[in-house]
Amino acid sequence: MFGKDGEVTTTPGTLNSMLGAGCKIKGDIELQGTIRIDGQFEGSISCPDTLIIGKSGVVKAEVKVKNAVIGGKLVGNIAAANKIELQSGSHVEGDIQTSPRHRRGRVLRG
Repeated sequence: MFGKDGEVTTTPGTLNSMLGAGCKIKGDIELQGTIRIDGQFEGSISCPDTLIIGKSGVVKAEVKVKNAVIGGKLVGNIAAANKIELQSGSHVEGDIQTSPRHRRGRVLRG
């Protein structure tokens, strides 16, 4: 699942949508499957599977997903039915909500 330097990679056939680096989109995303964002997005995201924010991704949104892997920047509240993975170098400004059975580790505030 991980490539060089902790960058997220996906196995073929699992990624349904992608917003590439250099792209900027405003609006609402509602989809089935997994989405990866390496560009800039502003709005809301709702998907029953996984949101992946790559190292270069900047998302300003209210997010509801099953799982999330955040390597870039998220500004907004996120609710995940299952789990959220914050990678080294990620930045999140907002409330994080997950299933109680998946809460581990510590939250560091600076």
